[in-house]
Amino acid sequence: MRRIPKAITTLLVAAVVVGGAFPAAFASKADEKKDEGPTEEEVEAAVAKIEKVLDEGSFEDKVKVLVEVRTVQHEDVAKEVAKAIKDDAKEVRTAAVQTLGYLKVDSSLKELTSLTKKKKYTEDEDMAIEIYKSIGRHGSKKSLKVLEDDILNSTEKVLQTRILAIGHVRDDDSVELLIGLMNKMKGNRGGGKGGPGEGKENIPNMQQFRLALHVLTGADEGLDRRDWQRWWNDNKHDLDVTDEYPELDKGLETQWKSYWGEGDKKDRKREREDGRDEPGGDRGEDPGAEPLAA
Repeated sequence: MRRIPKAITTLLVAAVVVGGAFPAAFASKADEKKDEGPTEEEVEAAVAKIEKVLDEGSFEDKVKVLVEVRTVQHEDVAKEVAKAIKDDAKEVRTAAVQTLGYLKVDSSLKELTSLTKKKKYTEDEDMAIEIYKSIGRHGSKKSLKVLEDDILNSTEKVLQTRILAIGHVRDDDSVELLIGLMNKMKGNRGGGKGGPGEGKENIPNMQQFRLALHVLTGADEGLDRRDWQRWWNDNKHDLDVTDEYPELDKGLETQWKSYWGEGDKKDRKREREDGRDEPGGDRGEDPGAEPLAA
């Protein structure tokens, strides 16, 4: 490994001693570059790469490229990615939908929203799950209507995805919407007379409601709907959902961030290496797969 000249080493040490100004300057420039978005050359290269692979690549190559361009945040890239939704291979269509979730530009969300109006996509459970999750990944308040629309007629897995997608929209209205949906769920009384579950409500999808409400508000009223109803009556007038997560239960936080791929850099790198963030790979921990601890 090439050694750093002593003079440069001394300068770096001195900068840290006097208050970290030298590293801070580099950090500031890095932040500015990040905020600027991709260069024109990067956008053109990404668009050309997508065009080429969609014309002549194998479905494996198409999926690979669609995953690679997730970091090139630009309208032109999103519009080119959207063309892959018409591909013959389901793996490619899935990769395109997932990538539109990562590309946080207007045309991505517009395309994803349009897909919810097409039965050939919404009646395919796997595709519907990816569409609603990708919409939720944008975290846009204007998506709440489409996430709610006819939600109770969804299949069980799609319903769970839509609940968690609403929870990813950090807004007071998301909490009110989740409470309203939870109150519409049909339940039944659990346990026989005198049994341990006597008088308890069995409400479907309370695991997802609990998780979504917890990450929005920091509250945790468990899996009993009546406890959340009491909490809502006590707190609805003082609700203030912030952009940042409140202090969360570690177990629930891990499930949430695993589901959305919001772990630290090491976690994300490990997921990329073992294929969990690629179409056909493990979608990560599913908050609906196992009951959450009360």
